[in-house]
Amino acid sequence: MSKKIPPELQVWIEARNRYRLTHAQVQMARELGMNPKKLGGLNNHKQEPWKLPLAEFIEDLYLKRFGKATPDEVVTIEEKAKRLAAKKAANKKAREASLQQRSAQMGASAQAIEIFIPLLKEGTDVLRPTQGLPLGSDEVQVLATPDYDPTVEEWEFPPGSKVRCEEENRGGRVLLVARERIA
Repeated sequence: MSKKIPPELQVWIEARNRYRLTHAQVQMARELGMNPKKLGGLNNHKQEPWKLPLAEFIEDLYLKRFGKATPDEVVTIEEKAKRLAAKKAANKKAREASLQQRSAQMGASAQAIEIFIPLLKEGTDVLRPTQGLPLGSDEVQVLATPDYDPTVEEWEFPPGSKVRCEEENRGGRVLLVARERIA
């Protein structure tokens, strides 16, 4: 079991065994922000009569800081390690699901191609880039861009239209331009 416990928690198990602390006292020390490697300096070695024994010292500090004698829920280090492992597994599963979902979306969008739609009422020949789903050799279904707003610009073929496209050379680039609506 100790192999599955992270090193930052394993040192608390060793401190619990070395200084004969209860699970509650270990949790109190952790909540107080104590360093398990430095507990030896706080421990009474029976040579310093003014010092409280370590267990009582932790309980006294906890009472002063939090105003209660013990934590509301005592969680052992081993149980904390199990909870951390479960949380890590859940996060990993969620991350993998998210990654699969993104790759599925990327796969769907990878099938989309860039097409250009003529805009109306612009006073000059203006083409708007957008995405389209290929339906046949030169047939495409127009998809909306995320910022598509019909009140700002009027597309000759609105999103959802099925169009026939032609390749046109514009400024040294070959563009796929929607030219005719199909049924």
